[in-house]
Amino acid sequence: MMMAKLGQSIFVDIGDKKILIDAGAGNANVLLHNMDVCGISVTDIDLLVLSHGHLEHAGGLRPFLNVSTTLVPIKPLRSFAILQP
Repeated sequence: MMMAKLGQSIFVDIGDKKILIDAGAGNANVLLHNMDVCGISVTDIDLLVLSHGHLEHAGGLRPFLNVSTTLVPIKPLRSFAILQP
């Protein structure tokens, strides 16, 4: 059974590439558990994309740093905000 917690991760399987968008909140325990339930291991991930560096999106990053030595920071071309009147 999958576990729920604040934060999010989205797994995208496009055939020959496996992409994880965001690494969940706090520590990696919930993310790793849910990946295991789905039959996905950290080494299966070809690309990890962090939407931004806040803890609820990057908290589970550590296990990925242990299996990869290549980090490619990408800056957005621009940022935007949606303001309510």
